[in-house]
Amino acid sequence: MRDIKYRAYDNQTKQYEYWSAKENKYGGIFWEMVKRPEFGPVEKYTGLKDKNGKRIYENDILEFDPVEWGGNTDNRWMVVWDNDNGEWDTGGGTNSECKVWKKVIGNIHQNPELLEDK
Repeated sequence: MRDIKYRAYDNQTKQYEYWSAKENKYGGIFWEMVKRPEFGPVEKYTGLKDKNGKRIYENDILEFDPVEWGGNTDNRWMVVWDNDNGEWDTGGGTNSECKVWKKVIGNIHQNPELLEDK
């Protein structure tokens, strides 16, 4: 059975809380955790890792190597679920290419300025 990983941003501590579906977090009541008012939405682990081996979660901001991205300087992307294609949208290319030329540089909660010019 696959261990599904999640995280939620705590707006009070300004930190992420990480857990997996297998853990008995907060007395084993998963939804009690995610309904707490200080937490933002639950973000899922995509199952992908970047070129440095870092796990890629929903709402992470990825940066592409501009050379590999065809010289395009608009090389940042926020990871979202693409309902139309049934896969994580990591900004172009195949998801397997994440580990080759994409890296996590932040997330929408702690680093929104990374997407301001995009």
